[in-house]
Amino acid sequence: MSERDGGGAGGLGAYLKDRRSKLDPAALGFGVARRRTPGLRREEVAQRANISPTWYTWLEQVRGGAPSAEVLDRIARALMLTEVEREHLFLLGLGRPPEARFHKSESVTPRLQRVLNAHGMAMLLFDLLTAEEEADRENVFDIALLSERLAAVLHWARDEEELAGLPVGLFGASTGAAAGLMVAARPDAGIFAVISGGGTAGSGRRKVKPDRRTGTTYSWRQRSGYSRTQ
Repeated sequence: MSERDGGGAGGLGAYLKDRRSKLDPAALGFGVARRRTPGLRREEVAQRANISPTWYTWLEQVRGGAPSAEVLDRIARALMLTEVEREHLFLLGLGRPPEARFHKSESVTPRLQRVLNAHGMAMLLFDLLTAEEEADRENVFDIALLSERLAAVLHWARDEEELAGLPVGLFGASTGAAAGLMVAARPDAGIFAVISGGGTAGSGRRKVKPDRRTGTTYSWRQRSGYSRTQ
């Protein structure tokens, strides 16, 4: 029986049915009369996801081909899934986790924006853990995990045309700063400066000193979000 098989306890069909059963129809504006089972009906999920009711029904029944990432994203929003639940949905539906999502942040003030613009600099603001992951305090102190997340963001950013070629500096606090030091200590990191905002930055493998002015500054915490200014 395949992973997508709706008959399996962990299959895509069973997962979709379970998640829609957890939603309150009345809270989402649907009538509650003459419902034989709890949660939303299939056609209501399809309506919220803006997809065909037949296609959604086939997904629960594991008929037809695999859904696209866009369809899974719509269903995740329709079912109000958390980031962890969304990732599980993608693993069931496509056999891989979803692409990283970067959410715009309002953390860059107009004053900071002007400073960055005046110096031709860009800034990325992001967190290294989701809210659900941060609730487990072991994740907050897992410097190896945080450093891998930070390295993944750096890899992504260097593929961005607007950021390619800019020297990079890191600013972080607590265990996030330690993660920055670990990433900067890698031979191929190419980090020109690391600034610690306090906490346990000493947990990094070695100290990295700035050796020239940076064109890109990355500021991160332990949870996930995104902002870029330039």
